Amino acid sequence: MEIKDMARAAKEFQGDHQVSLPELLTDAFLRKYTSFNSFAEFEQQEIFNKYSSFEEIPNDELNAFVSANTKFSNWAEMLEEAVAEYTFKKLGL
Repeated sequence: MEIKDMARAAKEFQGDHQVSLPELLTDAFLRKYTSFNSFAEFEQQEIFNKYSSFEEIPNDELNAFVSANTKFSNWAEMLEEAVAEYTFKKLGL
């Protein structure tokens, strides 16, 4: 990617953006850092089916799930890495 393309991507990336979990937790990301091969497989786990929405999952349960099934110790750490990889990809780095 050329510098002008990177500058354009950075400008488009400025401000607040809503990014869905499937956009952050790509299949490649999940294969690299978890025991799952896809987002579909990830979201079929019991913890996600116990609650009517992702936001309802208690932090301690989510952190325990992440610690047991990924290379991360908690959800915040996993999400931070996912956001970083998403950002680098969008910027062409």
